[in-house]
Amino acid sequence: MCGGSSSGSAALVAGGQVDMATGGDQGGSIRIPAACCGIVGLKPTYGLVPYTGIMPIEFTLDHTGPMARTVYDTALMLEAMAGYDGGLDPRQPRDLKVPEYTLGLTGKIHNLKIGILKEGFGLKTSEADVDKTVRKAAEQLGTAGGATVEEVSVPMHSDGAGTAVRMYYDTTLQEAFSRGLKCHSNDLSKRGKLIRLIAKYLHEDYYGILYGKAQNLGRELCKAYDAALEKYDVLILPTIPKKAPVFPQEKPPLKGLILAYECVILLIMNL
Repeated sequence: MCGGSSSGSAALVAGGQVDMATGGDQGGSIRIPAACCGIVGLKPTYGLVPYTGIMPIEFTLDHTGPMARTVYDTALMLEAMAGYDGGLDPRQPRDLKVPEYTLGLTGKIHNLKIGILKEGFGLKTSEADVDKTVRKAAEQLGTAGGATVEEVSVPMHSDGAGTAVRMYYDTTLQEAFSRGLKCHSNDLSKRGKLIRLIAKYLHEDYYGILYGKAQNLGRELCKAYDAALEKYDVLILPTIPKKAPVFPQEKPPLKGLILAYECVILLIMNL
């Protein structure tokens, strides 16, 4: 399978139908299909590429970025996409500057310090050969390129899925969503109904206490990443802990779909 969300873009690039494509990434939707299809996909820094003209999902999570078969083509496309759009996208700072990313692909890496993120490996959903391949590739940057490669631990990474989202609500969209939910609640999947019941329980019994704690922990997690990145230039971990799955049965089991979601969300939702 080609992954989810921007999988159409990934499939076209991997199949040679197009040289480059754009993708949208809120929780892995560029990176996961790129990994499944064996191409390069980049989630740019928030606000680097304007989201103007693209249907938004959530203001604080929306990212759009390049997908291509090589790192060079991805960097070249990012040069074309990135930059200030004159104020049409409020996500962007006015003083946004875009370097020539392709120039950064030349030279030696012996001065780089690379951290292999411990918590990205050895999950209950990880496949041993995936872990081994990623570690070997990272270590080769040291043996062949002269970079410093070490294992680094960010313990809070494993809990990132519960603290990563900082939602900005578009009131008009939320009003429409609320009306639709009231009219069609019975049409929700079993999982959707369960989530609604849990949300109602948490809201009525805990008010905003747990949400507030999650927001605070999210900030602490950012600080933990910042601390690691003060020592290392790059943190490396598998994009997904499993190989791309084969095309599913006509009616894939719900358990398999839930597992596929959970094994990915732990890795990338907070990055």
